[in-house]
Amino acid sequence: MRLLSALLFLGACAPRALPLHFATTPLGAVAADDPVAAPAAPPQRMAVGMRTKETSIRFALRTLSEMGTRMTPSMEQAKTGPALVEEARRNGVLVRSATAHQGDLVVFDNGYVVGVVSSVREDGTVEFLYAQHGTVRRGYVQPRWPTQKRDPQGRAWNTFVRPFAPTDPSDQRYLAGELLSGFIRTN
Repeated sequence: MRLLSALLFLGACAPRALPLHFATTPLGAVAADDPVAAPAAPPQRMAVGMRTKETSIRFALRTLSEMGTRMTPSMEQAKTGPALVEEARRNGVLVRSATAHQGDLVVFDNGYVVGVVSSVREDGTVEFLYAQHGTVRRGYVQPRWPTQKRDPQGRAWNTFVRPFAPTDPSDQRYLAGELLSGFIRTN
């Protein structure tokens, strides 16, 4: 009886599959059968906190591929963040503007970290997903206020992207806004 109760409990706690429209609707689009008619959150957001063996660039490029976004073959073949940044410069798609769009890549410290823009708030704060130290993370960057961690209401503006190391120079920067190199346009 206890075994049966435990199995029923575990079955109730098992993860549920996402509705089909989350997996097939392009980022920012609305599924025709969605009763709320709000843009679906990117399914990659559900990966936040999960372990990964991917580097930030491999995670970013795979995420773009899952979203149906293709880049030039030379950019898709980039092995490091700096190599991707160089290819983006060559292709004219690296921009240093303060605006981002869902699906763009966000680059920090000339490729030290590469993430995928998952949403942009009305105030211009960019939410992005990235892989670092074996974990999928969510971060925020506010290009207009690069040194501020939070807005006046307490919401995140700039998260820490570079971890602290005791050997860091005294002028080392850590916040996303301080390390922002630009956005790579994907559409």
